[in-house]
Amino acid sequence: ESSKQQQQKEGDSAHFVQLPLGLILFLYANYTQYDCHRILASLRSSSSSSPKKGKHEASQTTTASSSSSLYKIPHGGWFHYVSCPHNTCEIYSCIFP
Repeated sequence: ESSKQQQQKEGDSAHFVQLPLGLILFLYANYTQYDCHRILASLRSSSSSSPKKGKHEASQTTTASSSSSLYKIPHGGWFHYVSCPHNTCEIYSCIFP
């Protein structure tokens, strides 16, 4: 019976480490996802000074000069490491809890 008690204590100690670590990783993934959305929103707000076009008009614009003003590449945060960090962090948030 002492081996059962020892196994239970080992399980409790693993849970004691696992829960805080999972919580920290979950919060970090959520914050990083928020940061990615903030970076993406800043790209849109910086281009909002130009005249607004509907989705249909914007998709038909093909000139090089106007396409450079329509499409911007995000920089900073996890965008240096993965192409879609907001989705990556969403997956991490679902795995860690």
